[in-house]
Amino acid sequence: MERVCASKAMMVVFGGLAIGSDGFNASIIGNIELLMGVIYPKSLTTAVATRLSNAFMVGMIIGMLSFGYISDKLGRKTGTVLTTTILVLGISLSAGANGLTEDGMFWMLIIAQGIAGAGAGGEYLVAGAGAAEATDEVLEIRKRRGFIFAMIGDLSASLGFAFGSLVPLTLLLCFHQRVQHYEAVWWASLAIGAIASLSICWFRYRMVVSSAYQKSSMKKQRIPYYLVIKKYWRPLLGVCGSWFISLWVTAAIAPVTTTSLTLSAIFIHYRRSGQSILFIVFYGIFLTLGEVGPGSTIVLTASESFPTAIRGHAVGLAAAWSKAGAAIGTQVFKPIMASWGYDELWR
Repeated sequence: MERVCASKAMMVVFGGLAIGSDGFNASIIGNIELLMGVIYPKSLTTAVATRLSNAFMVGMIIGMLSFGYISDKLGRKTGTVLTTTILVLGISLSAGANGLTEDGMFWMLIIAQGIAGAGAGGEYLVAGAGAAEATDEVLEIRKRRGFIFAMIGDLSASLGFAFGSLVPLTLLLCFHQRVQHYEAVWWASLAIGAIASLSICWFRYRMVVSSAYQKSSMKKQRIPYYLVIKKYWRPLLGVCGSWFISLWVTAAIAPVTTTSLTLSAIFIHYRRSGQSILFIVFYGIFLTLGEVGPGSTIVLTASESFPTAIRGHAVGLAAAWSKAGAAIGTQVFKPIMASWGYDELWR
């Protein structure tokens, strides 16, 4: 019994580490693009940079939608192995991206990032659904489910994004910030993402499958999608809509933040330096409240609002809507900023 309880607890822990790994791999490409801009100034155009950024996100949406079905029909362990395999394959191809020309290398990198995104998107919902079922089986964990979900679903992803910035900086310091080593830095930064995912795969595979999934899964039955939509369309609409709006607002505000700080540095300079500091403080408060509210609760709400048999479907669909909100928020504000003459600053 103690072994089973420990296995349930470790399932939650390793699920959080998996989501943190996804956050790292999602953010790393945006940071190493700065180095690529120095190494490949002619090939890394705005269009190529946009494709690089969108490839991972589009892959995540595809992975979230497809692995919702896989995790419910084929099993949580099967979903874990497949998502990790696809993620590691995509990251490995990204780290080894090469070509006869720089354009060929970037196309390989774009395709590889799309593959990695599909694995990361599937990993997100498989880990979330598995953690939701594991926290429901041990009384001590069930009492603190909200706090635990905030740790595995929000804090771990945020830490992954933070390490996605720290790792390239650390490697730059190791190479003494020399331009001739920038290529090695971005290769190594991507490769570390594969190592992080592989290091926890075996432990997650050895975890005990939750009794809730063993009892309630519909592996051998056809899921009645019409009845599911008829009964659960309200919570599904609420979860998808709130997650969509949350990331839409966050993604839309990000370019405004960058442009505002740039303009303040150019035009206001030291005479209004306090305004820039206040802007940073209030933006930090905005992000904090976003993580305290929707960031910490939407994943939990999505996991608790639906039965075990369709939990993967529901969480995957809601997560896909969130990524769609982020993509639309970015694409909507890009032409708006350009129409005001801030296109160069925004890029």
